[in-house]
Amino acid sequence: MVLSSRLSIRSSRSARSRKSEFEYGSEFGDDDASAMDDDRSSETDFDDLARRPSGISDSSVASTSNYLDAASRAMSKLQTLHSSPDSDWKRALTQKKSGCVVYVTREKSYVSQGRTAKKSHYAPVYKGVLDIEGFAPTAVFAVMGTRKLWDDWYKEGSLVENISDDASLTYMCMKGIAGSSTRDLSLVEKVQGSPTGTICFATTSVVTPKVPRVAGRVRASIALNGWVLEPIGRGTRLSY
Repeated sequence: MVLSSRLSIRSSRSARSRKSEFEYGSEFGDDDASAMDDDRSSETDFDDLARRPSGISDSSVASTSNYLDAASRAMSKLQTLHSSPDSDWKRALTQKKSGCVVYVTREKSYVSQGRTAKKSHYAPVYKGVLDIEGFAPTAVFAVMGTRKLWDDWYKEGSLVENISDDASLTYMCMKGIAGSSTRDLSLVEKVQGSPTGTICFATTSVVTPKVPRVAGRVRASIALNGWVLEPIGRGTRLSY
């Protein structure tokens, strides 16, 4: 799952005007579905800003406890979104070749206005779901860790520091594509397993002197990026 105000999906009208590898949801792009991008901002803060998934502001101090708090919030948000009912999600598109289905919903987020004031808004959340036959969650998780195998945007990454048995600080750089600048990320990651064999992996951006900015690269940020790998039959249901 990805929570980011910068992500968007092409409208069904423009996509259907040419041959596509995707099949778009019947409602996605009409007046009702396009409301996904409506501004439902209010001047009031959210009831519980402590639930916000991003640790970007909170972890600006080099403190292990702050990093762990940010990682825990990201994991909690990932699991909350994953357990939300199907009715909360709209089917946006299906990739014809793989059968991967992409869903979209909205989640309360916030923006800072100046140094202190915060204004609520709704950020889009996208979730891709794919069933993989013949491979257990542990096998799929091993491939996830070798990002160059499946992510054409990935340039390089490194472990900065293990901060606990299940959390770490990492650095990742993404290639500049279609004229965009090279972007990099300072992240805290957390992995969690369950007795049923499900594996959850969540990341969120943090500001830390342990991952300084790099000349020629734009420091990006992401509120939530996560995977849930669930055993189903003789395979794995992967939700991203």
